[in-house]
Amino acid sequence: MLPELAATVARKKNDQALGEVAPMKILRGHRLVIRNVDEAFALGAARVAARFSLRGADSLYVALARELRANLITDDAEMLSNGAAAVDCMTPADWLQRRSARRSR
Repeated sequence: MLPELAATVARKKNDQALGEVAPMKILRGHRLVIRNVDEAFALGAARVAARFSLRGADSLYVALARELRANLITDDAEMLSNGAAAVDCMTPADWLQRRSARRSR
C-alpha cells in the first residue's frame, strides 16, 4: 500500500519529493495497520485472485479488506468491478460522500 500511495501522489501531483514523503505522513497522521504477508494470507489472496479475476497485487488488497471487514477504496476500475463481488468497493469520492452523509446525521 505504501508504494502505491507514493507512486499515486508523485504521478498525480507531478512531484517526486511529495510522493516520497506521503507514506511517512500517512503513517504519522493516521491509524494504519501494516499486515505481513505470510503463507496462509498469500494462499488466501491467491484464491481471491482466481475467484474474482483479480491481478496479484489487487488480490492482496481485496483479501485484506475481507479479513478486516473493511471497505476497499480505490480508483482502479478493474478492482472496483471485480472486487465488488468480494468486498464493499468504492472510489475515494464515493467514500468521502458517504462519510460526509454520516457526519450530517
